[in-house]
Amino acid sequence: MKKLKYLILALLLVLLGQSAPKAVNANAAQSYVILFEPIAGISAQSAEEGYRQMVEAAGGEILSRMQNIPAMEISLDLEQAKVLKNQPGVLAVEPNIIFTIDAQTIGWGIGATNVQQAWDRGLTGAGVKIAIIDTGIAPHPDLSIAGGADFVNDGKDSYLDENGHGTHVAGIAAGLNNTIGIVGAAPEASLYAVKVLGASGGGDLADVISGVDWCISNEMDVINMSLGTTTYSAALEAVLDEAYASGIIVAASAGNYGDNPNSVEDTVTYPGRLDSVIGVSAINSSRLITDFSSIGPSVDIAAPGKDIYSTSLNQGYKTMDGTSMAAPYVSGILALYKEAYPTAVPAELFQMLAANALDLGAPGKDVLYGYGLAQAPSIQSSLAEIISYSLPGQIAEATINSSAGTISLTLQAGSSLTALTAAFTTSAT
Repeated sequence: MKKLKYLILALLLVLLGQSAPKAVNANAAQSYVILFEPIAGISAQSAEEGYRQMVEAAGGEILSRMQNIPAMEISLDLEQAKVLKNQPGVLAVEPNIIFTIDAQTIGWGIGATNVQQAWDRGLTGAGVKIAIIDTGIAPHPDLSIAGGADFVNDGKDSYLDENGHGTHVAGIAAGLNNTIGIVGAAPEASLYAVKVLGASGGGDLADVISGVDWCISNEMDVINMSLGTTTYSAALEAVLDEAYASGIIVAASAGNYGDNPNSVEDTVTYPGRLDSVIGVSAINSSRLITDFSSIGPSVDIAAPGKDIYSTSLNQGYKTMDGTSMAAPYVSGILALYKEAYPTAVPAELFQMLAANALDLGAPGKDVLYGYGLAQAPSIQSSLAEIISYSLPGQIAEATINSSAGTISLTLQAGSSLTALTAAFTTSAT
């Protein structure tokens, strides 16, 4: 149909006597940079006057002058440029080429977690509020901060990041899709900076609890907690349980105690170890658990955490490692699920996340990867999501076998479901 329209347009142009678009005039004035050979033995003013006369004699116009080298920006056509280039004392006549900032980079973690397919599905996190409970977030052209709170300095610095950790985490979760730098998993989510850690990267229990409490009061949808302690706190568990009950889903780093020779079986730190929080371990680009990642039964899901390039202080970028980098991938992906299913409660969102995870390691949930590598909601996975979402508390896992045309459902123990259609294969746990 488009070809037919273009053909009709071309015929009309011919019939009406309109000519084809004119070719670009090769002799139109263009911008050049000219570099002269320094003239010894005369003043700078006299030298500049000589340069000016040379340019004007060739028919050029001076647009600007450099202060520390004998160079000018000039305007002249191609033929004039050729003449001037061959004049004595002229070292170079160069087109005034364009420089651009580095193009946007899509990190390996975005591909590994299937995020681009979610974008293709129209999911970007729009309308979902993600709170980064961390060191704050610094101003950055790749980040749009909707608001936040500071519990370290009594609000005096308005959640400004003095460390860089929170800014890096924020970019992974929700870096803007704006042609520069990087892009986060949920680039159109509303990003909130909740500062509970200071410039050194440390903070106390009261501030962390206050940060979660603020998120509840301000109706966040997703909380990211790339922080941890080896000490259990009943008060921390209580506020996170309240967040969960309020409809907020929380993802937290599992911790970086994987290489600790004195570690116990479950090395996941708090809050990632709590039942109301999704504990996230870290994998590398080969989809293998990193040597630093904490592991254990408390690991719920895995995400990229090695060689992660993201936003940093002073409007820059840097590469970092850690489960701190893995958690915000999950937080961003949860924002995509929340956008797709805005009425879903945390239990349902986690059920969909687990059902769509790419199983790694031992079959099923294991101590290294939990349910597997987190995957964003794609067209391929949407049916499994719908089934899990439609049958809350009934389905432990739903996976699609595209080649066989079947959906495998693993029922929760004690499920009330007694029969399913022949299109499904089931196994009870």
